[in-house]
Amino acid sequence: MKMKMKNALMISALATCMYACGPAASTTGNATDSTNVAATTVPATLLDASLVCKEIRGPNEDAPLSIVSIKIGAQLTVVDSLSVCETISPGENEIPKDAISACGGWWAGAGDYLYIKYEGNDAVVMAGWQAEEQEDEGYHYKELKRYSRVQP
Repeated sequence: MKMKMKNALMISALATCMYACGPAASTTGNATDSTNVAATTVPATLLDASLVCKEIRGPNEDAPLSIVSIKIGAQLTVVDSLSVCETISPGENEIPKDAISACGGWWAGAGDYLYIKYEGNDAVVMAGWQAEEQEDEGYHYKELKRYSRVQP
């Protein structure tokens, strides 16, 4: 008798769980929230991006240093550091004309450069360098970091 009671309780508990955890009833038409208002899909907003320099040590000190951050919307995120962080116009220093923001400069026989380009929803930070003693030509640009510009 006790065994039948335990089995009945187990089956009852299992049935309750299956009912409670079962798939939600499907609906046709627009999805609605608890106020019975149709939910709408809001398109993602893409934010502008730019490079921002903060000088730590100036050019008259032994080793100048600037911290470079990417600003996307109101958010500032440190990307890298450069000896010289001057604003550079797209089209200079092999920076593409469609670059969004660029900075860098030459100090003590070498130059470091950063620029941003857009790829879809991303802001891509490209880093390059050039030195007096290099045997090849160019600025050796490569992707440094990638950031989403989609507003949360």
